[in-house]
Amino acid sequence: MKVKKSFIVIVCRLLLGLTFVVSGAAKIVDPWGTALKVGDYLQVWGVGAFPDWFELGAAFLLCGVELSLGLLLLAGVKKRLISIVTLAFMGCFTVVTLLSATVLPVEDCGCFGDLLKVGPWVSFGKNVVLLIFALAFWADVKHRGLAVRPVRWFEWAVMGVSFGLSVWLGVWCFLHLPPVDFLPFRRGVDLYEARYIEEAGSDIALRQFAIFDSQGEGTHELLSTAGRVYILVASRLEHITPEMAMRFAVVARRGEKTVLVTSTPVSDLVQHLWFGTAPPVRVYNMDATTMITMLRARYGVVELYGGTIVGKQNWRDIE
Repeated sequence: MKVKKSFIVIVCRLLLGLTFVVSGAAKIVDPWGTALKVGDYLQVWGVGAFPDWFELGAAFLLCGVELSLGLLLLAGVKKRLISIVTLAFMGCFTVVTLLSATVLPVEDCGCFGDLLKVGPWVSFGKNVVLLIFALAFWADVKHRGLAVRPVRWFEWAVMGVSFGLSVWLGVWCFLHLPPVDFLPFRRGVDLYEARYIEEAGSDIALRQFAIFDSQGEGTHELLSTAGRVYILVASRLEHITPEMAMRFAVVARRGEKTVLVTSTPVSDLVQHLWFGTAPPVRVYNMDATTMITMLRARYGVVELYGGTIVGKQNWRDIE
């Protein structure tokens, strides 16, 4: 019986660790998406608007702690301390998802980023099960009388390295792009077909893809272009740095159709932009949320061929 009980506790610990690793990794590789979800929660809770850097910082901290905690659970180190932290973590998550399913409803909890869409009630049920696992792990450690001893240097090193690697992964994905794309605007998606043909089955985000200026909408012309098209993405025109402009000029010189989309209002006076000696680029407006959903970067380029997404780059990777 004792062996069976120990085996059950080990399984609970490993399942907790595995869930934390998958959940944390799915969110940390998409820091912009996680930051947007943090903003959604803050808006639903009515605590006011926060700047992008705060939401990004909260996303990095949350995902870093979750992923590193999962790694520590799998490694089985510092069990008494980790069992307490895990129990507190799961208690908070369970309360948050209960609120999200009842008085402060959200459509998607964001537990697994864009890897897996989970409704609030399903997420609450999942967290109740994980909370039971955490309670079993904590109770077993307490029953065996494992004390919370001072953390030794090598244990600090293990925890520091796991948290550091988690945050480093998120920073790398922020500076470049997520290595795995779970978004509606992933490579291989035919935007023309999704926008104009598959009306019933298309993702809502794809259906909302639209570019426009003071002259009207230019979406159909852009997506129906037979050859290659480059869509430069610039969240705010006034924030384009000289280095960004230099990278954008590289794209504009390729001799293919190139447009720029921005959330900065476009007037009759600003229909084209020049980046250095490169040919002028036509400027259009696009919804800010659609832009960040499409690229997961505020500045970069999306490459189309015949209306199909064939490539994406953060501005830092344009050569």
